[in-house]
Amino acid sequence: MNKIILLLSWMFLGGVAYVYADDSSAKEILMQKLESTGHDTLRLKTLCELVDVCKPEPIVRKQYVDELLKEAESQKDNLYKCRAYLYHIYICFNENNREELRKWLDLLVPLAKKEKYYDLVFLGEQCDIDLLVLNESFEELEDQATDMLHEAQALKNNKGIVLAYQSIARAYRVTGRVKQAGDMLEKAYAQSLEFNDYTISADINNSLIMVYKLLKDYPGLLKCIQERERIIQNEIRRQPDMEQMLHLDFFLFICILCRILFCNGRFAKCKEVYSVDR
Repeated sequence: MNKIILLLSWMFLGGVAYVYADDSSAKEILMQKLESTGHDTLRLKTLCELVDVCKPEPIVRKQYVDELLKEAESQKDNLYKCRAYLYHIYICFNENNREELRKWLDLLVPLAKKEKYYDLVFLGEQCDIDLLVLNESFEELEDQATDMLHEAQALKNNKGIVLAYQSIARAYRVTGRVKQAGDMLEKAYAQSLEFNDYTISADINNSLIMVYKLLKDYPGLLKCIQERERIIQNEIRRQPDMEQMLHLDFFLFICILCRILFCNGRFAKCKEVYSVDR
């Protein structure tokens, strides 16, 4: 068993190294592209791609977010201005800096609502709400998530509804209502499939795994694997150029899941998981 654990660890670390190598190559290509673009929408799009690629480099990422905001203001492009505000919110979220996050959210919400970029509004609000988990403000977390759900439902904004479901599920999980959290996440996952956002669907899938682990629901874990593979295949058909990264995402997902099953003494189930056709 130790040899298998060592093998999985080696494969996992090798996969992580590959991710960083691939991101570095993508970053170089995008930097070259940025140098050759004028001050137009393509430049704004390229800056967004650089922000996404530079997630492992917080300082560099922030520099590109600052440049994105400056460029969006210069071009008077409110969509990318809102995206820059949202990126700043993400940075504050990662730093657990709610005070600063609220400043950027106060800039994002009125402009995004004016332009009807409601998806961006709810993505920003979810970050603000979820920071309450870290601060252990559980009652406020549930209240604000419920308010966000009502707002999203009034606007008939599917993404906002799903994000609210996720936050409510977090409130349930941290207050010991694990079964209710699972039910809420199942609702969130089903609705997320309506707007084809792989990142959100995969995030909910990850949360479901943690819930199924707590509930010791191993058939549920297996269902998560099968569902993850299905949405990856759908995403590959939708974005063929992302096939390599999506296969790698599934590989890392399997490695993490195997570790969970090993820790719970489910070695036989781990072998079944690792042999999934992919």
